[in-house]
Amino acid sequence: MTNAESALRRAVVQIATEKPISEVTVSEVCRVAGVTRDSFYRFASSPAVLLAMYLYDDHDTDAVIPSHTTGVPTVRVLMPATRVLLEHVQRNLQIYRNALTPRFPMELRESLLWRLEAVLYAHAREFPEKLPDIQGQRPDEEAVSALVHHACNGVVGAIEFFVATDAIDDIEHTIAVLHAATAPWWLTYD
Repeated sequence: MTNAESALRRAVVQIATEKPISEVTVSEVCRVAGVTRDSFYRFASSPAVLLAMYLYDDHDTDAVIPSHTTGVPTVRVLMPATRVLLEHVQRNLQIYRNALTPRFPMELRESLLWRLEAVLYAHAREFPEKLPDIQGQRPDEEAVSALVHHACNGVVGAIEFFVATDAIDDIEHTIAVLHAATAPWWLTYD
C-alpha cells in the first residue's frame, strides 16, 4: 500500500467515525489526508468505496476459513468466524453506527458479505455432506449459492439491527442469537 493510500484510508476512517459516510466528500478526505483528488481517484471511486476497502481488510477471516490445501486447520464450527465478524464490528462500531441510514450503504454491506460468503462457501466445500438435500437431491452449485447468500444476508441484516439498537456489546450473547437464527446444517459438523 502506498503512502497516499494509507493516508486516504486513515482520513476516511477518521471522518467516518465523526459522521455518516454518505455525508463525506472526496474533497474532505483529500484535505484530511493531505493528498490530491487525482490521488484519491487512483484508489477509489468514492469515500464509501474507500471505507469499504478498509473495512474489508480489517475483517480478516483467513484464519477461520477451512482449507485442506493451504494447511489451515479445518474449523468445524462457525463460532470462530462469527466471533471475528463481531470483533470487527465492535472495533469499527462508530463507523457502522454512523453509516446506518437506516441500513448500511451498499459498499459497506458488500464488504461484510464478501467475507461472510468466503467463509460459508469454504464450509460448503469442506463439509458438503452436511448441506441439506433439496427435493431429494444433493444441492447443485446454484442451490449452494442460494443457501450461502440467504445466510449471509440474514447475518448482515441482524448486524444492522444489533448496531442500531446498541445490542452488540455482549459478543457471547450476540453469537448465541445469530446461531439460533442460523440454519442448523451450517453449525453441525461433528
